[in-house]
Amino acid sequence: MLQRYCPVCGFERGLLLHNQKFVLPDKHPLRNGYDVVLCERCKFLFADSSVTQHDYDAYYSNFSKYEDNHTSTGGGESGFDSIRLDEVAKQISNTFESRFIRILDVGCANGGILKKLKELGFLNVVGVDPSAACVAHIKTDLLIEGYEASLFDMPESMGKFDLIILSHVMEHILDLKGCITKISRFLNSNGRLYIEVPDATRYVDLLTSPFQDFNTEHINHFTQTSLDNLFENSGFAKIGGGVKTIESAPGVPYPALYAFYKREEVNNPVGFVVDNVIEGKTESYIKNSQVVINNINFFLDKNFKRTESVLIWGTGQLTMKLLAMSNLKFLGILNFIDSNPILTNKSIGEIAIMHPSQIKELDSGIKILITSTIHEVQIRRDIVEKYHLINPIFGLTDCLKI
Repeated sequence: MLQRYCPVCGFERGLLLHNQKFVLPDKHPLRNGYDVVLCERCKFLFADSSVTQHDYDAYYSNFSKYEDNHTSTGGGESGFDSIRLDEVAKQISNTFESRFIRILDVGCANGGILKKLKELGFLNVVGVDPSAACVAHIKTDLLIEGYEASLFDMPESMGKFDLIILSHVMEHILDLKGCITKISRFLNSNGRLYIEVPDATRYVDLLTSPFQDFNTEHINHFTQTSLDNLFENSGFAKIGGGVKTIESAPGVPYPALYAFYKREEVNNPVGFVVDNVIEGKTESYIKNSQVVINNINFFLDKNFKRTESVLIWGTGQLTMKLLAMSNLKFLGILNFIDSNPILTNKSIGEIAIMHPSQIKELDSGIKILITSTIHEVQIRRDIVEKYHLINPIFGLTDCLKI
């Protein structure tokens, strides 16, 4: 019996495919692991976790990585992120002739999509995000109406909208049916939804970090079939969609899919279509990810002595996995280094997380290990050009070769 019934069809049994473990920063509101399961009825892939929606709301309010435009996506400050948001805004623009429609972006982060829509002439735009810093930015810097709230706590005073955007939000939501019920209350009778999520069928094709998509935040893994199963059995009809490849960092491809849905006057559930593709794709993804973990263990044993003093640069999803699943835990970690200001002065175990600017008088012989394959190129550049460190630098990108 599952702790969390299938969030798409409600079935109570699932097939265990993988157990994902993490070592989390202290006072982190989420759990240190979960089972990745496949619904035995509709074949939806999801995390079977005891974490509550309150826990997730606390995480996005207090540990949000999206607050800083320079360390996250969603604000459009970097070139690759701006291109992605341009594409979303143009897709929406091509769907609506009127520029007077009301648009709500739920989980808007730093308002990148809303900013792009304003540039295309959509002036009646509103953003909602649980991060106070993100909302302050869109209100003060972008002059866009914004509300600090989780999806489930959105104020009724916002009124109704012609389009609601959930871009890379649905994969984070514990109660998917409850989510649809909530957003439907803010949608006009003929309103539409724009949904964009990671494409779980292509995780294995674009493997940029082992088990990257089985992380603390992504607890739902959609395909076109499962996304349609969710919405077409909840009072919506699909009117368009497709797949895309976006960038999670410069030159780092990431699989996504998107869909437009229109609210129906009468809810006529179409029944659940069994997803016959996702199981095989996920098994290959798990197998290849474990190969990469094995490669990393070989690399660590070759280049580092056990208990050798080392600085770990990065405390993101890969680091949290490696501390639980690899030989990284055997190294003599002096400090963790991370430029995300939300993590500065926190700790993992008893080891402090420092901002790079806090590094003082570092022995030039101490090795630096970059534990982010996605951002390794930029981190290497920053270590040398921005922080002027001359220490030996090691990265894990070569370990991705299968």
